[in-house]
Amino acid sequence: MPTLKIPAWLIKTIAFLLAAATPFLVFATGVFVPLKNDDADAVLRMTDGFMRGMCHVEMNDNDMNDALDMNVEWVREDILLPLNSDGAVNDKFVYWTKYFLSLYKQKGFKILAVTPGITDFLSAGIDPRTDEGKKTVRETARFIAEEYAGIYADAIQVANEIGVDRFTAPLTTEEGAEFIGIQLEEMDAICDSKKVPLSYNLGGMGILQLPKYMKPYNKYVDFVGADIYVGSFEPIVHDIDANFVILNYCRSVTKKPIVITEFGYIGLGEPKTDEEKKEVLKEYGFESEDEARKDIDTLISRLPETMRDNFIKLHGDESDEEKGNQMFNGEYSNHLYRELSDGIELKGYRHTPVGEARFFRYLIPRFAEYKYVVGEFVYELRDADKCYFCGQENCPVETGWGMVDGDGNRKPSFYAVQEEYAKIKESGR
Repeated sequence: MPTLKIPAWLIKTIAFLLAAATPFLVFATGVFVPLKNDDADAVLRMTDGFMRGMCHVEMNDNDMNDALDMNVEWVREDILLPLNSDGAVNDKFVYWTKYFLSLYKQKGFKILAVTPGITDFLSAGIDPRTDEGKKTVRETARFIAEEYAGIYADAIQVANEIGVDRFTAPLTTEEGAEFIGIQLEEMDAICDSKKVPLSYNLGGMGILQLPKYMKPYNKYVDFVGADIYVGSFEPIVHDIDANFVILNYCRSVTKKPIVITEFGYIGLGEPKTDEEKKEVLKEYGFESEDEARKDIDTLISRLPETMRDNFIKLHGDESDEEKGNQMFNGEYSNHLYRELSDGIELKGYRHTPVGEARFFRYLIPRFAEYKYVVGEFVYELRDADKCYFCGQENCPVETGWGMVDGDGNRKPSFYAVQEEYAKIKESGR
């Protein structure tokens, strides 16, 4: 579907209405949240308390020591694909498991292990839509549960953000749900015997679409992850309390305990002026956006390699008009111009190191007040050298999330997380 160009006045009107309605929505969604928390207590017994987590803690002393100093107890780590297409064990997997993951355990961390995604299987020549591919997916899931659960995995999340195009294509969300579900089915008895909780997570549009397809598999799920990024990717929501609307919604539609498996706030970035945008377009050989739209394939061909490949993978078959709308009206625009466009901000929380710290001081303790929330994973430990989505070093979209900057200096958000996690630890949750 093409991205529609929403007039600025309409965006502001929607933003105003949402801001006015947010307190009511927090209350209303909370009313419909199941009140029984026995299931949450069961997860807390398996995890030995509230999961104080961090995403992307690298396996080196600096990162791990920083995380420990922040009172982080859990790390969230992606698992390599353990089996080759012929069913043989991948040698890289064996080395990576025995050497690298053991470093986390030696430091005393617990691990929320994320299983390989759809792209990992497709890249290995395994199509999860075919009967043979599903058989391999099942074998892989069973192998992971047998080799990981209770040893290197203290909790398991099956795949990541299915329902979001970049993690799901070329499968549909319904096919993605089956991809998750058959793995849960294979892992359930093994993980149950080892008291290792099983989960999947919701992110982006998957929050709206995935839960209905997961209903047949919910009996295998101990908790559901929610990735929430209000105020960093869209220009409509400006009230920080909208986080609780999304949280209550996730609980309502899944009826499961919730772990906030990713949340954060970009600590840098601002809108570019029209003149600054014009200079960016000149880097690609165009004088204006209209000129670039008329020759959109040339613009795409000149994009940084990572951004170009991502765009072609997701939108390569669309019409020139649709490609132009995707490039200039959606998230690609921020990557193209290396900016956070006008309106992408929470009221009272600027995209600065101080604004990022204030964000965590407000949300961490309030998330933990919800009895059905059994963990939080801050995104992420260190500022990235370059944006993973577009490959550019000076793109703020994926480079300013860290608690520590690229040189290892601790940012204000470091101390915010450190202090708020300490309070949760002291509370005994």
